[in-house]
Amino acid sequence: MPSTRKKIIIIPLLLSVGMNLILIFKDREIGKIENIKNVEEYALLNQMALASGTDKSENWHNYTSIYYRYFGPIRHRQLKFLEIGIYTGASVKMWESYFPNAELHFIDVTDIHLTYRSNRSKYHFFDQSNEQKLQEFAMEIGVKFDIIIDDGGHENDQIIKSFEALFPFLNENGGIYVIEDLHTAYWDCYGGTAIVNNNRTGYIITDPGTLPGSSINFLKDLVDEVNFVGANTGFGSSKHVTPELRQNMSEYARHIESLHFYNSICFITKKP
Repeated sequence: MPSTRKKIIIIPLLLSVGMNLILIFKDREIGKIENIKNVEEYALLNQMALASGTDKSENWHNYTSIYYRYFGPIRHRQLKFLEIGIYTGASVKMWESYFPNAELHFIDVTDIHLTYRSNRSKYHFFDQSNEQKLQEFAMEIGVKFDIIIDDGGHENDQIIKSFEALFPFLNENGGIYVIEDLHTAYWDCYGGTAIVNNNRTGYIITDPGTLPGSSINFLKDLVDEVNFVGANTGFGSSKHVTPELRQNMSEYARHIESLHFYNSICFITKKP
């Protein structure tokens, strides 16, 4: 009898601990709907993505499982929104549904594949790697963007040039810059840093020594910029920045608040 009672007490406790451990680890599995904090908000955006046919849905990259966390709280605001990469216009349709009050701008090098046209959104056609044209375009808009998404050509030089040109035109009060499909940074055909390890698994592995100008290495450098103040002062607060140190800070060190990396996508937030 004592042995039986002990099992009755201990087994549920072990199960309870085990379930908690499972939940902790499963919460790190991005994109599984049972682990997403606000299921309704995710379901809303994902359904819009599925209906529009964009590859951001759960059927493809499942970026919707990440986007809703950043955009859900602000989606009804009067935002200035820009996405590079139109293609057929599927994401145009999705963002129009998700941001009912936003001013939406979209850039692509051509409209040859475009099938969805809307009077609400504004279309602009030019090469995203043309930094001067990007800057002229942003200046014509007149107001800084709250959200910029790069889902364009995914060439590494395009990603870097677009970011360098547009970051000054991102809202300093929490503006969000997103770069999609960063897996191309590891592909040679996109100017990436990857090699194929044929001798072992055949999987793609990173090779930081090759083509240091790739978009991934560019973003890794931005991590150093975020930590510039701490590295030079020993403090995590900008109030310890001296005038001399501030003169040596790049625009990125001054204004990048954070970089959040997920599978194939990065979110960069801006501060004053």
